Amino acid sequence: MNQWDSPHSARPPSLVLMALARLIANVRRADAAWCWAALLVAVLTGTAWGGGDACCHCGPGCVDLWVINTRGVPCCGDLSAALDRLAIFHCEPGGWVRYTRQQFLTATDSSLPVCFYVHGIFSDERLALKQAGELFGKVGAGLPPFRGVLWKWPSEFECGVSVRDQVERSNAATQSQAFYMASLIADLGPRVPVSLVGHSLGCRTVVATLQGLASREIAGQPLAEPASAARRPIQAVLVAPAIEPFSLWPGGQYDSALSQVERMLITYNPGDRVLRTYEHFFDRRPLGLRGLPQPAVAAGSFEKVRQFNANPAVGKRHVPSVYFDSPAVAVRMRGYVGRARGSGFRVQNPEP
Repeated sequence: MNQWDSPHSARPPSLVLMALARLIANVRRADAAWCWAALLVAVLTGTAWGGGDACCHCGPGCVDLWVINTRGVPCCGDLSAALDRLAIFHCEPGGWVRYTRQQFLTATDSSLPVCFYVHGIFSDERLALKQAGELFGKVGAGLPPFRGVLWKWPSEFECGVSVRDQVERSNAATQSQAFYMASLIADLGPRVPVSLVGHSLGCRTVVATLQGLASREIAGQPLAEPASAARRPIQAVLVAPAIEPFSLWPGGQYDSALSQVERMLITYNPGDRVLRTYEHFFDRRPLGLRGLPQPAVAAGSFEKVRQFNANPAVGKRHVPSVYFDSPAVAVRMRGYVGRARGSGFRVQNPEP
């Protein structure tokens, strides 16, 4: 096992804004709107700077913190051959220590739940760690012991590349990310319950993972047989999801995702400025703006779903920190981060 340096400090906000201003001044008029959109996303989501120092301690409920970084694995080709190249780190008293995939599976083989957090686009290492710490430490406060895992996928903003290209590339990366995550979950010990929490575009990886676990293949590549034939308890949270509402419907891209969960929580926010920008530029209706359509109340699998309007608690902001900081949101999410107790949740109609 090898030591891993802590994340580098992010650039000061002024340097980020100056770089974006120079970019905007030197691009064609047709591309300028996308540069301004990038600036908007950076400011509204807080990705222009990382905030406080990342901390290994994530609250009394989260007994230990892991990071799985997929930067060094391919997004196409034979994905199964790259599973052992996942960069897995564990926070220990001396700092971050690198583990192999098998060492991770051995270390987590207990009855403790494992909660995976998948961040959204334009989150660097430092910011993603901060988000994970807030989720596991604040939302997870007071829960029985569980393990927290940050799923760190390449999503940093690239100056000089249009926001449209970066978003489309992130959408395409969903399939490979889901393959790696589904493969890892299938290899976990049979006693390990799992929670999946996604934010924004990170929700695509969550639902694609669930879809893959149901179909046993992702992007045409078969998943290995799970370590145990017993059904694994899984629950999921989609925070401000940038996925299409009908993708969860029969015949949709993720139509079998709900079959894999005991329950799912969806937050939506009609005032979310970033999702409104996403809807305008990509002509796609994100689930995180208005929630599930009304017919969901009559669909069988949707009885597992609970959704609520987070606008009164978070306003127009999209950044995950405002969700994790809000007591009104945290009280709804808390049981989905640690092990769920009870069932029988029913879908709530979105407010007009």
